[in-house]
Amino acid sequence: MSLLLNLQDNIISNKTSRLLNMAGDVSKKSTLNFTHGCIITKNGKKVAEGYNHNRSYSKGFICCSFHAELHAMKRWYSTFLRGKKIRTFL
Repeated sequence: MSLLLNLQDNIISNKTSRLLNMAGDVSKKSTLNFTHGCIITKNGKKVAEGYNHNRSYSKGFICCSFHAELHAMKRWYSTFLRGKKIRTFL
């Protein structure tokens, strides 16, 4: 089930609603208690997606999670900038 947004009040456009629903659908891939999704678009089309997921453990417990936006950026980077030397803060 997609994130439901009310368009009757013209608060957001159809395009924005569609993109938010896409991010909501991506968030369902997460297995954590609080799910987050992120998409990167170009000209209104999805080019990369990411969701929060387990990253590291300490003494058998999850220490921190990998953020959805960082996951999306890493996937975009590996797809479009593979083999190029670019300085990054990730």
